[in-house]
Amino acid sequence: MSNYLPLLAELCYRNTAFIKSCLESDSPIVSAVAHYGVYYGRMNSHIGRNAFFCCSRYDVADILCVTRCMVSRYVDEYISPQLRASVLFLLASCCSEMVALVVPCCHRMILMSLLILYAHLDANKL
Repeated sequence: MSNYLPLLAELCYRNTAFIKSCLESDSPIVSAVAHYGVYYGRMNSHIGRNAFFCCSRYDVADILCVTRCMVSRYVDEYISPQLRASVLFLLASCCSEMVALVVPCCHRMILMSLLILYAHLDANKL
């Protein structure tokens, strides 16, 4: 389960990776627009709002500081052992049901995120 992130965490990480690539781009126009949006335009630009959301979610001052390990640690802090056990059980159940079915790698992340969400919702009902 350590290779998988819940859907929102995965989206935040990919968003930060995109913003970092724009900020560090070789194109002066791309890096200037990204730099302005993140550091000056902030809430008036889409890229600035996304950077602010991710920075506040992971409690960092600069978007360049966000790493996949940081996101994984953040997620691990908020997933209880019971939820982790439920997700692993559901994953094992799904995998045993889909022995003959080949699931592409890009769909495994979505499947895992849905399983985590389902287990979280099910745990809240108890």
